[in-house]
Amino acid sequence: MHWTAAQQHEPLSKSLLENWREELLLRGLSVSSVNQRLSAVRWLLGQAADRGALSTEEAQRLAACSNVKQSRQRLGKWLNDKEAG
Repeated sequence: MHWTAAQQHEPLSKSLLENWREELLLRGLSVSSVNQRLSAVRWLLGQAADRGALSTEEAQRLAACSNVKQSRQRLGKWLNDKEAG
């Protein structure tokens, strides 16, 4: 969020969060890293609403910034029946 606050000089908004999301992708962060940061921001917005720093409606509106969609299938090592057995 340092990028958002220090360089953009505008109040927190959904479009500002979307621009921040794009900036993270341009820096080469993985989709999962970007989505993890967005999740942390959503949590922070919820905490701000719980403590009265933001209205619930404002926090929900800001938290509506969507995650980046995964373009590849996740790879993993899945157990077969014998290994799970």
